[in-house]
Amino acid sequence: MRPRSGQLATDGLIRRPGRKSLRRRTLSTSRRQARKTTGNDSNDHRTTQDNYQSQTRRPIVCLAFVLPLILAYEIGAWLPGSESMRSGIDLWLDKLLISIGAGHLVILPVITTSLLMIWHHRQKDEWSFKPATLFGMSIESLGLGMILFWAASAYYQLCSQCQADASLMLPMMSENPRWTAASIVALGSGIYEELVFRLLLMVPAILILKKAIGQRYVATAVAMILVSLIFTSLHYNVFNPSGPEIEISSFIFRFAASMVFCVLFLMRGFGIAVGTHVTFDVLTQM
Repeated sequence: MRPRSGQLATDGLIRRPGRKSLRRRTLSTSRRQARKTTGNDSNDHRTTQDNYQSQTRRPIVCLAFVLPLILAYEIGAWLPGSESMRSGIDLWLDKLLISIGAGHLVILPVITTSLLMIWHHRQKDEWSFKPATLFGMSIESLGLGMILFWAASAYYQLCSQCQADASLMLPMMSENPRWTAASIVALGSGIYEELVFRLLLMVPAILILKKAIGQRYVATAVAMILVSLIFTSLHYNVFNPSGPEIEISSFIFRFAASMVFCVLFLMRGFGIAVGTHVTFDVLTQM
């Protein structure tokens, strides 16, 4: 059989691709492209996770940073004759547990660890991290705590000059000669005040206000203000029998300090907020 005009003799021997084969090729090509895209995304994700700024906000890194501080406080607070070494928020919870018949329970460390572990699980984050990140967080917390302490010292110096009142002092300054005991109290206050006011109060407040208002930044600002007002008010004898009387200069500073801790929590993570708070509180006892 001779080939027709315009047709090659080999045309019948070459199998032309049908629709099914074309579909298979298209699918395989799209899968290869998807794999390349996924690989690029995972590499970008790893690059982001390796960044120090991102590492400090990871729950597992925050837990590794805060856990030694928790252990140091709990060991110091449970030593014989250390009843005066417990922070105010820890004593309030302890009295509440005793009043309902639960006795003395080390519940705040459990709450802290559990919340960070749940947060870590929900993010589906990996367990590994660079130990150098913890060293960097320590340096950053010390630096920020010192800056806040110097700012507080300058503020109270200015207030005492304006009011001609030499008795004004930093909010947490204590005349207790037992510096070790005062430092343990400051350690517990820095850890658990951040737990209660930032992690337990501010985060749910932001979520609730975001649903009610619909604007994320407005909801965050309102939550920060509300939490800071609560944080500041609970330091005075109106709500805390062992606290001082309300004084305008100390109220303004405590409110401003709480706003700073809120910003640090949102921008730098729970660990940096705790480290800065602890550093500031310890410096006020020196």
